Amino acid sequence: MAKDYFKGKGIEFEDIDVSEDRVAATEMIEESGQMGVPVIDIDGEIIIGFDVPRIEEVMKRKGEEKSAGETEAEKIETTEKTEATKKIYDVIIIGGSAAGLTAALYAARREMKTLVLAKDIGGQIAKTLSIENYSGIEKIQGPDLVRIFAKQAKNFGAEILIKEVEAVEEIDSDGKKMFVVKAGDMAYKSRTVIIAIGKTPRSLDVPGESEFIGKGVSYCATCDAPLFREKTVAVVGGGNSAFEAALLLSKIAKKVYLIHRRKGFRAFEAVLEEAKSTANIEFVLDSVVEQIKGDEFVRSIVVKNKETGESKELDVGGVFVEIGSEVATDFVKHLVELDGVRQIKTNKNTETSHLGIFAAGDVTDTAFKQIIVAAGEGSKAALAAYNYIHGFENKYVTDWSKHTHKNGHKQK
Repeated sequence: MAKDYFKGKGIEFEDIDVSEDRVAATEMIEESGQMGVPVIDIDGEIIIGFDVPRIEEVMKRKGEEKSAGETEAEKIETTEKTEATKKIYDVIIIGGSAAGLTAALYAARREMKTLVLAKDIGGQIAKTLSIENYSGIEKIQGPDLVRIFAKQAKNFGAEILIKEVEAVEEIDSDGKKMFVVKAGDMAYKSRTVIIAIGKTPRSLDVPGESEFIGKGVSYCATCDAPLFREKTVAVVGGGNSAFEAALLLSKIAKKVYLIHRRKGFRAFEAVLEEAKSTANIEFVLDSVVEQIKGDEFVRSIVVKNKETGESKELDVGGVFVEIGSEVATDFVKHLVELDGVRQIKTNKNTETSHLGIFAAGDVTDTAFKQIIVAAGEGSKAALAAYNYIHGFENKYVTDWSKHTHKNGHKQK
């Protein structure tokens, strides 16, 4: 999250909400050539998305944050590298959303040396405008809930770094099993690992899609909808997320095509009926998107009817892809058992098939992909990792002053 990043570095910035400021939205699109957020302007140089390496490269080149010939970013990076080579963490948590940050909170409270590595903080929650089903909180915006998660974890001593993990390996260190987690040019050591990376949006995989990402193709209606005011757009999908995107866009865009490969839907009846009664939503059923076309931005899509074989071109200024999500578990597939859709298999204690590796949240084969479920599993994973390190069994004991060690004797 760009704002939290700059605050953490002590860098002053101006925050412009393009969902509220129409003029700023237009200017942002004209200057950046993008129809997606965030867009970061550093002294006239445009950065698309929350790209930390790019941000730091631009600041370094422009001489931002200089102090005694060395930028603050360089100082922080040097300190991180030095400290990382010295430390052996009790747990490294991969992922920075509900499951990962809750795991960090519980692990830190157990006095475990805790490191969170995440390519971003918040994941899909940070792209959700309103959450009304998190117990104890009547209504909250997604980014605000994530900030609470992260603040709680940090308050108890968890370290959080914005780094994308590329590999996890097991090594032998002085006769003890240890994990090495590689992220960029860094390698972090830990006794246990919790994988909580969540899901990533599934793509259409059609010509034009990748070329127009940020130029009319979006995977987050709650993020980018305000940039499509008074335009004609298409939403692709037939589940709850597709209908929620269509309903949100119907209040902003001139017209919304809802394109689905079948006649039937997986969405809840309530949202389905609301969409059917919304005048500017048009259903295009039994159809698939074959191609996305445009010049600088998206201008049209080619849609094929699966029943008739007929193709037609629809003039649209935006395409919102809402066809579900997938998990990116290739980096650990050599260590843990996956199911048919590459989710990590876990037992009721969040243990994977590999001792010392735990998993929580949407990346696992749990049937229920909800924020509160992910948070609960994150707490279980942290407690299970603690028990693993100390040789405790993961089972209920009636007397909390005693706990059976796996070798049979009692711990007090």
